[in-house]
Amino acid sequence: MNSILRKSFGLVLVLFLMVFGLSSVVKVRATEYTSTVIFDGSALTSTATTEETSKTYSNFTYTISAGAKKQSSTGDNKFTENACLIGKSGAYIYNTTPFEDGIVSFEIYANKGASSKVSVGVYFSRTAIQAYNGSSDYTWTATLSTLDNVYDCSAKIPTGAKYFWYQVTNANNSQIEFRIKYNDRGDNDHCFVLFDANGGEGSMAGQKVEKSTETSLTNCTFTPPTDKQFAGWATSADGDVVYNNGANITINETTILYAKWEDAAGPTLLESVAITNGDINLKAGQTEQINLTFTPSNASNKNVTYQITEGSTYASVDENGLVTALAAGVATLRVTPEDTNADPVERTITVTSYPTPAITVGNYYYLTANGNAQLSGYDTSGSTHYATTTSYSVYPNDVHALLVEEGLYVNTVALKDGDDYICYSGTGNSLDTKDTI
Repeated sequence: MNSILRKSFGLVLVLFLMVFGLSSVVKVRATEYTSTVIFDGSALTSTATTEETSKTYSNFTYTISAGAKKQSSTGDNKFTENACLIGKSGAYIYNTTPFEDGIVSFEIYANKGASSKVSVGVYFSRTAIQAYNGSSDYTWTATLSTLDNVYDCSAKIPTGAKYFWYQVTNANNSQIEFRIKYNDRGDNDHCFVLFDANGGEGSMAGQKVEKSTETSLTNCTFTPPTDKQFAGWATSADGDVVYNNGANITINETTILYAKWEDAAGPTLLESVAITNGDINLKAGQTEQINLTFTPSNASNKNVTYQITEGSTYASVDENGLVTALAAGVATLRVTPEDTNADPVERTITVTSYPTPAITVGNYYYLTANGNAQLSGYDTSGSTHYATTTSYSVYPNDVHALLVEEGLYVNTVALKDGDDYICYSGTGNSLDTKDTI
Protein backbone atom coordinates (compact mmCIF):
# COMPACT_ATOMS: atom_id res chain seq x y z
CA MET A 1 0.00 0.00 0.00
CA ASN A 2 2.80 2.41 0.92
CA SER A 3 4.57 1.53 -2.30
CA ILE A 4 1.45 2.35 -4.29
CA LEU A 5 1.08 5.67 -2.46
CA ARG A 6 4.71 6.57 -3.10
CA LYS A 7 4.35 5.77 -6.78
CA SER A 8 1.11 7.75 -6.96
CA PHE A 9 2.73 10.73 -5.24
CA GLY A 10 5.71 10.55 -7.60
CA LEU A 11 3.41 10.49 -10.62
CA VAL A 12 1.49 13.50 -9.28
CA LEU A 13 4.78 15.35 -8.70
CA VAL A 14 5.94 14.64 -12.24
CA LEU A 15 2.62 15.81 -13.65
CA PHE A 16 2.82 18.96 -11.49
CA LEU A 17 6.29 19.78 -12.79
CA MET A 18 5.23 19.13 -16.35
CA VAL A 19 2.17 21.35 -16.08
CA PHE A 20 3.60 24.15 -13.97
CA GLY A 21 7.38 23.89 -14.05
CA LEU A 22 7.85 23.24 -17.75
CA SER A 23 5.21 25.75 -18.78
CA SER A 24 7.00 28.36 -16.69
CA VAL A 25 10.27 27.53 -18.39
CA VAL A 26 8.66 27.84 -21.79
CA LYS A 27 7.12 31.18 -20.83
CA VAL A 28 10.46 32.60 -19.66
CA ARG A 29 12.19 31.20 -22.71
CA ALA A 30 9.65 32.85 -25.01
CA THR A 31 10.25 36.30 -23.53
CA GLU A 32 13.99 36.00 -24.07
CA TYR A 33 13.71 36.00 -27.85
CA THR A 34 12.21 39.17 -29.29
CA SER A 35 12.47 40.98 -32.60
CA THR A 36 10.92 44.17 -33.96
CA VAL A 37 9.45 44.87 -37.37
CA ILE A 38 8.23 48.18 -38.81
CA PHE A 39 5.24 48.49 -41.11
CA ASP A 40 5.17 51.76 -43.09
CA GLY A 41 4.50 53.07 -46.59
CA SER A 42 7.90 52.25 -48.07
CA ALA A 43 6.56 49.33 -50.15
CA LEU A 44 3.88 51.56 -51.70
CA THR A 45 4.10 54.39 -54.23
CA SER A 46 2.76 57.93 -54.12
CA THR A 47 -0.17 56.82 -56.30
CA ALA A 48 -3.11 55.32 -54.41
CA THR A 49 -3.81 51.63 -55.03
CA THR A 50 -7.06 50.80 -56.81
CA GLU A 51 -7.61 47.43 -55.18
CA GLU A 52 -6.67 45.43 -52.13
CA THR A 53 -2.96 44.62 -52.20
CA SER A 54 -0.39 42.60 -50.25
CA LYS A 55 3.03 43.89 -49.24
CA THR A 56 5.90 42.15 -47.44
CA TYR A 57 8.12 43.75 -44.81
CA SER A 58 10.94 41.80 -43.13
CA ASN A 59 9.39 38.45 -44.15
CA PHE A 60 5.92 39.37 -42.87
CA THR A 61 3.10 39.92 -45.37
CA TYR A 62 0.25 42.37 -44.78
CA THR A 63 -2.97 42.96 -46.70
CA ILE A 64 -3.91 46.61 -47.26
CA SER A 65 -7.25 47.88 -48.50
CA ALA A 66 -7.59 49.83 -51.76
CA GLY A 67 -6.69 53.53 -51.73
CA ALA A 68 -3.37 53.09 -49.90
CA LYS A 69 -0.26 55.09 -50.82
CA LYS A 70 3.08 56.29 -49.50
CA GLN A 71 3.13 59.55 -47.54
CA SER A 72 6.21 61.36 -46.20
CA SER A 73 6.66 61.19 -42.43
CA THR A 74 7.54 64.63 -41.12
CA GLY A 75 7.42 64.44 -37.32
CA ASP A 76 10.11 64.08 -34.69
CA ASN A 77 8.74 60.76 -33.36
CA LYS A 78 8.39 58.96 -36.69
CA PHE A 79 9.64 55.38 -37.01
CA THR A 80 10.74 55.80 -40.65
CA GLU A 81 10.60 58.39 -43.44
CA ASN A 82 7.43 56.98 -45.03
CA ALA A 83 3.98 56.66 -43.50
CA CYS A 84 1.17 54.59 -45.01
CA LEU A 85 -1.94 56.58 -45.94
CA ILE A 86 -5.10 54.49 -46.18
CA GLY A 87 -8.65 55.50 -46.96
CA LYS A 88 -11.49 56.58 -44.74
CA SER A 89 -14.08 54.55 -42.82
CA GLY A 90 -13.60 50.83 -43.36
CA ALA A 91 -10.01 51.02 -44.66
CA TYR A 92 -7.90 48.28 -43.10
CA ILE A 93 -4.50 46.64 -42.69
CA TYR A 94 -3.94 43.13 -41.34
CA ASN A 95 -1.14 40.55 -41.29
CA THR A 96 -1.42 37.26 -43.14
CA THR A 97 1.97 35.95 -41.99
CA PRO A 98 1.52 35.08 -38.30
CA PHE A 99 3.83 36.19 -35.52
CA GLU A 100 4.11 32.55 -34.47
CA ASP A 101 5.49 33.04 -30.96
CA GLY A 102 3.16 35.91 -30.11
CA ILE A 103 2.98 39.69 -30.43
CA VAL A 104 4.61 41.41 -27.43
CA SER A 105 3.87 45.09 -28.15
CA PHE A 106 2.09 47.10 -30.83
CA GLU A 107 2.70 50.84 -31.32
CA ILE A 108 1.04 53.19 -33.82
CA TYR A 109 2.71 56.38 -35.04
CA ALA A 110 0.21 59.09 -36.11
CA ASN A 111 1.94 61.11 -38.83
CA LYS A 112 2.37 64.85 -38.25
CA GLY A 113 0.51 65.77 -41.46
CA ALA A 114 -2.51 63.49 -40.87
CA SER A 115 -6.06 64.35 -39.80
CA SER A 116 -6.34 64.91 -36.06
CA LYS A 117 -9.83 63.40 -35.96
CA VAL A 118 -9.29 59.91 -37.38
CA SER A 119 -10.75 57.15 -35.19
CA VAL A 120 -9.35 53.63 -35.37
CA GLY A 121 -9.69 50.21 -33.84
CA VAL A 122 -7.22 47.33 -33.53
CA TYR A 123 -8.29 43.73 -33.04
CA PHE A 124 -5.83 41.03 -31.94
CA SER A 125 -6.34 37.30 -32.35
CA ARG A 126 -4.62 33.96 -31.92
CA THR A 127 -6.10 32.78 -35.19
CA ALA A 128 -6.09 34.30 -38.66
CA ILE A 129 -8.51 37.21 -39.13
CA GLN A 130 -10.60 37.47 -42.26
CA ALA A 131 -12.63 40.49 -41.17
CA TYR A 132 -12.86 42.84 -38.21
CA ASN A 133 -15.43 41.40 -35.79
CA GLY A 134 -15.41 44.13 -33.15
CA SER A 135 -14.72 41.85 -30.19
CA SER A 136 -14.72 44.14 -27.17
CA ASP A 137 -12.37 41.83 -25.24
CA TYR A 138 -9.41 42.32 -27.55
CA THR A 139 -10.15 45.61 -29.30
CA TRP A 140 -8.19 48.80 -28.72
CA THR A 141 -9.91 51.94 -29.98
CA ALA A 142 -8.82 55.57 -30.03
CA THR A 143 -9.05 58.86 -31.86
CA LEU A 144 -5.54 59.72 -33.01
CA SER A 145 -6.00 63.35 -32.03
CA THR A 146 -2.38 64.10 -31.11
CA LEU A 147 -0.25 64.10 -34.24
CA ASP A 148 3.46 63.25 -34.36
CA ASN A 149 2.65 60.95 -31.48
CA VAL A 150 3.11 57.26 -30.70
CA TYR A 151 0.07 55.34 -29.41
CA ASP A 152 0.71 52.09 -27.53
CA CYS A 153 -2.08 49.51 -27.57
CA SER A 154 0.01 46.69 -26.10
CA ALA A 155 -2.21 46.38 -23.02
CA LYS A 156 -4.98 44.95 -25.20
CA ILE A 157 -2.87 42.17 -26.71
CA PRO A 158 -3.93 38.72 -25.44
CA THR A 159 -1.18 36.24 -24.66
CA GLY A 160 -0.22 34.30 -27.74
CA ALA A 161 -1.91 36.67 -30.24
CA LYS A 162 -0.39 36.15 -33.68
CA TYR A 163 -2.59 38.38 -35.81
CA PHE A 164 -3.93 41.95 -35.80
CA TRP A 165 -6.52 43.87 -37.79
CA TYR A 166 -6.27 47.68 -37.97
CA GLN A 167 -9.28 49.60 -39.24
CA VAL A 168 -10.37 53.23 -39.69
CA THR A 169 -13.77 53.72 -38.04
CA ASN A 170 -14.76 57.23 -39.16
CA ALA A 171 -14.67 59.41 -42.30
CA ASN A 172 -11.04 60.61 -42.06
CA ASN A 173 -7.88 59.41 -43.76
CA SER A 174 -5.31 57.64 -41.61
CA GLN A 175 -1.56 58.16 -42.00
CA ILE A 176 0.30 55.67 -39.80
CA GLU A 177 3.31 53.49 -39.14
CA PHE A 178 3.34 50.37 -36.93
CA ARG A 179 6.16 49.15 -34.70
CA ILE A 180 5.53 45.54 -33.73
CA LYS A 181 7.65 43.65 -31.22
CA TYR A 182 7.15 39.90 -31.21
CA ASN A 183 8.53 36.76 -29.59
CA ASP A 184 10.97 35.13 -31.94
CA ARG A 185 12.68 31.79 -31.31
CA GLY A 186 14.37 31.73 -34.67
CA ASP A 187 14.09 29.10 -37.38
CA ASN A 188 16.21 26.58 -39.21
CA ASP A 189 18.41 29.36 -40.60
CA HIS A 190 18.63 31.64 -37.58
CA CYS A 191 19.54 31.54 -33.91
CA PHE A 192 20.09 34.08 -31.17
CA VAL A 193 22.83 35.74 -29.15
CA LEU A 194 21.44 36.35 -25.66
CA PHE A 195 23.05 38.80 -23.24
CA ASP A 196 23.44 38.36 -19.47
CA ALA A 197 24.15 41.44 -17.31
CA ASN A 198 26.31 39.26 -14.99
CA GLY A 199 26.15 41.70 -12.08
CA GLY A 200 25.18 44.76 -14.07
CA GLU A 201 21.69 46.20 -14.37
CA GLY A 202 19.13 46.54 -17.14
CA SER A 203 18.15 44.28 -20.01
CA MET A 204 19.16 43.72 -23.61
CA ALA A 205 17.08 42.13 -26.34
CA GLY A 206 18.48 39.01 -27.91
CA GLN A 207 20.27 39.50 -31.22
CA LYS A 208 18.92 37.36 -34.04
CA VAL A 209 21.70 36.14 -36.33
CA GLU A 210 21.98 33.94 -39.36
CA LYS A 211 23.59 30.60 -38.59
CA SER A 212 27.20 30.09 -39.71
CA THR A 213 27.38 33.73 -40.83
CA GLU A 214 29.74 36.29 -39.35
CA THR A 215 27.75 39.01 -37.55
CA SER A 216 28.76 42.12 -35.55
CA LEU A 217 27.69 41.93 -31.92
CA THR A 218 25.38 44.49 -30.40
CA ASN A 219 27.17 46.95 -28.09
CA CYS A 220 26.64 46.50 -24.37
CA THR A 221 23.90 48.72 -22.94
CA PHE A 222 23.81 47.26 -19.42
CA THR A 223 24.45 49.65 -16.53
CA PRO A 224 27.76 48.64 -14.93
CA PRO A 225 28.10 47.92 -11.21
CA THR A 226 29.43 50.75 -9.05
CA ASP A 227 32.99 51.78 -9.97
CA LYS A 228 33.09 49.27 -12.83
CA GLN A 229 33.20 49.53 -16.60
CA PHE A 230 32.43 47.09 -19.40
CA ALA A 231 35.40 44.92 -20.33
CA GLY A 232 33.85 42.64 -22.96
CA TRP A 233 31.74 39.50 -23.43
CA ALA A 234 32.53 36.04 -22.09
CA THR A 235 30.86 32.70 -22.87
CA SER A 236 30.44 31.91 -19.16
CA ALA A 237 29.81 34.01 -16.08
CA ASP A 238 33.34 33.37 -14.74
CA GLY A 239 35.10 33.11 -18.10
CA ASP A 240 37.58 35.41 -19.75
CA VAL A 241 36.65 38.08 -22.28
CA VAL A 242 36.22 36.56 -25.74
CA TYR A 243 34.44 39.35 -27.63
CA ASN A 244 34.60 43.14 -27.44
CA ASN A 245 31.77 45.52 -28.33
CA GLY A 246 31.00 45.22 -32.01
CA ALA A 247 33.21 42.16 -32.48
CA ASN A 248 32.28 39.61 -35.13
CA ILE A 249 30.75 36.33 -34.01
CA THR A 250 29.78 33.18 -35.92
CA ILE A 251 27.46 30.67 -34.22
CA ASN A 252 25.18 27.77 -35.18
CA GLU A 253 23.00 27.68 -32.09
CA THR A 254 21.60 30.12 -29.57
CA THR A 255 24.44 31.35 -27.37
CA ILE A 256 24.48 33.31 -24.11
CA LEU A 257 27.20 35.94 -23.67
CA TYR A 258 28.00 37.30 -20.22
CA ALA A 259 29.06 40.89 -19.58
CA LYS A 260 32.45 41.13 -17.92
CA TRP A 261 33.25 44.08 -15.70
CA GLU A 262 36.56 45.64 -14.68
CA ASP A 263 37.56 48.46 -12.37
CA ALA A 264 36.64 51.81 -13.90
CA ALA A 265 39.66 53.73 -15.13
CA GLY A 266 40.54 56.89 -13.23
CA PRO A 267 41.18 60.22 -14.95
CA THR A 268 43.91 60.33 -17.58
CA LEU A 269 46.64 62.55 -16.16
CA LEU A 270 48.21 65.32 -18.19
CA GLU A 271 51.92 64.69 -18.69
CA SER A 272 52.94 67.91 -20.40
CA VAL A 273 51.73 71.00 -22.24
CA ALA A 274 53.64 72.78 -25.00
CA ILE A 275 53.30 76.20 -26.64
CA THR A 276 53.34 75.66 -30.40
CA ASN A 277 53.73 79.29 -31.43
CA GLY A 278 57.11 80.16 -32.90
CA ASP A 279 59.10 83.14 -31.60
CA ILE A 280 56.61 85.73 -30.38
CA ASN A 281 57.79 89.03 -31.83
CA LEU A 282 55.16 91.76 -31.94
CA LYS A 283 54.84 95.44 -32.70
CA ALA A 284 53.13 97.61 -30.12
CA GLY A 285 49.37 97.21 -30.56
CA GLN A 286 49.52 93.80 -32.26
CA THR A 287 47.99 90.60 -30.84
CA GLU A 288 48.75 86.88 -31.08
CA GLN A 289 46.75 83.83 -29.95
CA ILE A 290 48.69 81.28 -27.91
CA ASN A 291 48.25 77.72 -29.20
CA LEU A 292 48.87 74.65 -27.06
CA THR A 293 49.29 70.90 -27.45
CA PHE A 294 48.66 68.40 -24.66
CA THR A 295 50.33 65.06 -23.96
CA PRO A 296 48.55 62.72 -23.93
CA SER A 297 45.93 64.15 -26.25
CA ASN A 298 43.13 62.41 -24.29
CA ALA A 299 44.11 63.92 -20.93
CA SER A 300 41.07 64.36 -18.73
CA ASN A 301 41.90 67.91 -17.60
CA LYS A 302 43.24 70.38 -20.17
CA ASN A 303 42.40 73.55 -18.27
CA VAL A 304 45.22 76.12 -18.05
CA THR A 305 45.77 79.66 -16.80
CA TYR A 306 47.77 82.36 -18.64
CA GLN A 307 49.90 84.94 -16.84
CA ILE A 308 52.52 87.60 -17.68
CA THR A 309 55.04 86.98 -14.92
CA GLU A 310 57.55 89.64 -15.99
CA GLY A 311 57.23 92.77 -18.11
CA SER A 312 53.50 93.32 -17.70
CA THR A 313 53.97 96.92 -18.96
CA TYR A 314 55.11 95.51 -22.30
CA ALA A 315 52.49 92.81 -22.91
CA SER A 316 49.23 91.45 -21.49
CA VAL A 317 47.34 88.16 -21.91
CA ASP A 318 43.66 87.34 -21.38
CA GLU A 319 42.07 84.18 -19.95
CA ASN A 320 41.85 82.63 -23.40
CA GLY A 321 45.53 83.08 -24.21
CA LEU A 322 45.32 86.16 -26.44
CA VAL A 323 48.52 88.22 -26.06
CA THR A 324 48.46 91.98 -26.67
CA ALA A 325 51.70 93.93 -27.20
CA LEU A 326 51.66 97.19 -25.21
CA ALA A 327 55.04 98.87 -25.58
CA ALA A 328 58.61 98.13 -26.60
CA GLY A 329 60.22 95.68 -24.19
CA VAL A 330 60.47 92.02 -23.20
CA ALA A 331 57.79 90.11 -21.28
CA THR A 332 57.53 86.52 -19.99
CA LEU A 333 54.36 84.48 -20.54
CA ARG A 334 53.63 81.52 -18.26
CA VAL A 335 51.02 78.82 -18.98
CA THR A 336 50.11 76.81 -15.87
CA PRO A 337 48.09 73.56 -16.20
CA GLU A 338 45.31 72.97 -13.70
CA ASP A 339 46.42 69.34 -13.58
CA THR A 340 49.45 69.66 -11.33
CA ASN A 341 50.95 66.48 -12.78
CA ALA A 342 52.23 68.65 -15.66
CA ASP A 343 54.72 71.51 -15.23
CA PRO A 344 54.11 75.13 -16.28
CA VAL A 345 55.72 76.32 -19.51
CA GLU A 346 57.02 79.79 -20.39
CA ARG A 347 57.68 81.79 -23.52
CA THR A 348 59.44 85.14 -24.10
CA ILE A 349 57.49 87.91 -25.83
CA THR A 350 59.49 90.61 -27.56
CA VAL A 351 57.72 93.88 -28.38
CA THR A 352 59.17 96.54 -30.66
CA SER A 353 57.85 99.93 -31.79
CA TYR A 354 57.08 101.14 -35.27
CA PRO A 355 59.87 103.32 -36.71
CA THR A 356 59.75 107.03 -35.89
CA PRO A 357 60.21 109.30 -38.92
CA ALA A 358 63.51 111.21 -38.77
CA ILE A 359 61.83 114.55 -38.32
CA THR A 360 61.56 117.01 -35.49
CA VAL A 361 58.42 118.21 -33.73
CA GLY A 362 57.95 121.93 -34.31
CA ASN A 363 59.47 121.99 -37.79
CA TYR A 364 57.68 122.36 -41.12
CA TYR A 365 57.81 119.65 -43.80
CA TYR A 366 56.32 118.74 -47.18
CA LEU A 367 54.69 115.49 -48.33
CA THR A 368 56.10 114.62 -51.73
CA ALA A 369 55.99 111.52 -53.92
CA ASN A 370 59.72 111.38 -54.50
CA GLY A 371 60.81 107.85 -55.34
CA ASN A 372 59.19 105.81 -52.59
CA ALA A 373 56.62 108.45 -51.68
CA GLN A 374 58.74 109.53 -48.74
CA LEU A 375 57.99 112.35 -46.36
CA SER A 376 60.45 115.13 -47.09
CA GLY A 377 60.88 118.82 -46.41
CA TYR A 378 63.02 121.23 -44.52
CA ASP A 379 63.40 122.67 -41.06
CA THR A 380 64.38 126.16 -40.06
CA SER A 381 68.02 125.33 -40.60
CA GLY A 382 67.29 124.24 -44.14
CA SER A 383 68.26 120.59 -43.52
CA THR A 384 66.27 117.95 -45.43
CA HIS A 385 64.65 115.03 -43.55
CA TYR A 386 63.07 111.83 -44.85
CA ALA A 387 60.69 109.32 -43.27
CA THR A 388 61.49 105.64 -43.74
CA THR A 389 57.89 104.47 -44.30
CA THR A 390 57.68 103.19 -47.87
CA SER A 391 54.14 104.12 -48.86
CA TYR A 392 51.45 106.62 -47.91
CA SER A 393 47.83 106.68 -49.04
CA VAL A 394 46.83 110.12 -47.73
CA TYR A 395 48.20 113.40 -49.03
CA PRO A 396 47.18 116.99 -48.32
CA ASN A 397 45.06 118.62 -50.98
CA ASP A 398 47.74 121.22 -51.66
CA VAL A 399 51.49 120.89 -51.49
CA HIS A 400 52.50 123.25 -48.73
CA ALA A 401 54.53 123.27 -45.55
CA LEU A 402 53.06 121.16 -42.71
CA LEU A 403 53.72 121.79 -39.04
CA VAL A 404 54.91 118.69 -37.15
CA GLU A 405 53.15 118.28 -33.79
CA GLU A 406 53.04 115.55 -31.14
CA GLY A 407 51.31 112.46 -32.46
CA LEU A 408 48.41 110.40 -31.18
CA TYR A 409 50.26 107.08 -31.28
CA VAL A 410 53.30 105.73 -29.49
CA ASN A 411 56.54 107.02 -31.03
CA THR A 412 54.76 108.73 -33.94
CA VAL A 413 54.19 112.30 -34.97
CA ALA A 414 51.41 114.24 -36.63
CA LEU A 415 51.59 116.92 -39.28
CA LYS A 416 49.11 119.78 -38.98
CA ASP A 417 47.39 120.39 -42.35
CA GLY A 418 44.98 123.24 -41.79
CA ASP A 419 42.26 121.89 -39.52
CA ASP A 420 43.32 118.27 -39.94
CA TYR A 421 46.16 116.13 -38.69
CA ILE A 422 47.97 113.63 -40.86
CA CYS A 423 49.13 110.80 -38.60
CA TYR A 424 50.87 107.49 -38.93
CA SER A 425 48.45 105.09 -37.23
CA GLY A 426 51.06 102.53 -36.19
CA THR A 427 49.98 99.79 -38.61
CA GLY A 428 50.64 99.22 -42.28
CA ASN A 429 52.04 101.91 -44.57
CA SER A 430 49.16 104.40 -44.53
CA LEU A 431 48.66 107.83 -43.09
CA ASP A 432 45.32 108.72 -41.52
CA THR A 433 43.59 112.08 -41.57
CA LYS A 434 42.10 113.09 -38.22
CA ASP A 435 40.46 116.23 -36.96
CA THR A 436 41.78 115.68 -33.43
CA ILE A 437 44.76 113.88 -31.95
